[in-house]
Amino acid sequence: MSMDERPLILHTTNLFSGLLLIFLGLALSLGYLTYFNSLIPLELQVRFNGLEEAVVHWIS
Repeated sequence: MSMDERPLILHTTNLFSGLLLIFLGLALSLGYLTYFNSLIPLELQVRFNGLEEAVVHWIS
């Protein structure tokens, strides 16, 4: 069997992650992520921002 004749094997996790990546790319390019962020309460956004900064500080 040569390199060109390998079978294509797709697992459900590969398909799901590919579809999720396409969905997030479309949502980002069409501006729907901004709308989604406006649905999250401000207090929760501030809390997640603090958590994100702590993780970035811990990594770097």
